[in-house]
Amino acid sequence: MLDENVLSILNDIADAIKEAGLDPYEQLYGYATTGNELYITRHRGARERIQMQKIDDIIQYIKTKLIHQ
Repeated sequence: MLDENVLSILNDIADAIKEAGLDPYEQLYGYATTGNELYITRHRGARERIQMQKIDDIIQYIKTKLIHQ
């Protein structure tokens, strides 16, 4: 289970990615599997914020969101 603070941050990042016109789960997955920060938009500081998150938390977030869609 993700910490509430981590969940909030990842939700904000996903929202910023959506606002940039991209699929947040594809972008987060790309970042998690490659470490390439270019998968994450700079919009609303998302790129800087994602770098402070653990890859395992990002993957857990993606799994949780895709299961509950």
